[in-house]
Amino acid sequence: MCPEPAIDGPLARLLRAHPVYVAEMDPRQVGALAARSPAAALFPEEAQSVARAVESRRQQFTAGRLLARQAWQRLGLAPQPLLSDEQRVPRWPAGIVGSITHTHGWCAAAVARAEQIVALGTDVEAATPLDTELWPRICRPEELRVLATYPAPRAGLLAKALFSAKESIYKALYPSVRIFLDFQAMHIELAPGADAGESEWRAQLQVAWGPFEPGRQFAPGRLGIDREWIVSGIVLPSGALSAG
Repeated sequence: MCPEPAIDGPLARLLRAHPVYVAEMDPRQVGALAARSPAAALFPEEAQSVARAVESRRQQFTAGRLLARQAWQRLGLAPQPLLSDEQRVPRWPAGIVGSITHTHGWCAAAVARAEQIVALGTDVEAATPLDTELWPRICRPEELRVLATYPAPRAGLLAKALFSAKESIYKALYPSVRIFLDFQAMHIELAPGADAGESEWRAQLQVAWGPFEPGRQFAPGRLGIDREWIVSGIVLPSGALSAG
């Protein structure tokens, strides 16, 4: 049996307190889903953008578009193509902000009304430790000191949680800033108990980034860790990005 996209998956549960609509599924199921429902297919112009991509990329792209449409239909919008610009940033329908995230085995799309939410960023990762050789690239020195207080397996999960949180805040703000930001340029402060269940995090910018000055904080972000997935997200309400 082909499962239908879920509206109560790990990311939806993480963001349940916000006016955000989420749809999720295993991207490897898109073929079976399309076979059951002709509506579960890409628009021609979407299909053209991944015509030469490898199968896993096509699956993830297709799942992201199908989930985005399912999520925004709950806001009353009709199905329509979701194309990307030259920097691969999705061109969301007017009045909508959104975020698509995928990894091997899971994909999610989240949308909200732009009049309520000014920026939205999400990320999903497998709940496996981050390779230690990547820690110095992803984590700042003060973050590494925090990781050193945990035993090896949990420290690796939290290192990946830091990566995920940085991905979320970057994805939330990049569409408006349009300037590349290195992992070292953002500090993430995890709340106590972040290594299990749900918790919060706070991001602090370490360098100037577009209109944002060093020291600017963005919070609260949300983090969830279970046996399968690390999910993170940040939902910034209208007015949250004004000066100050």
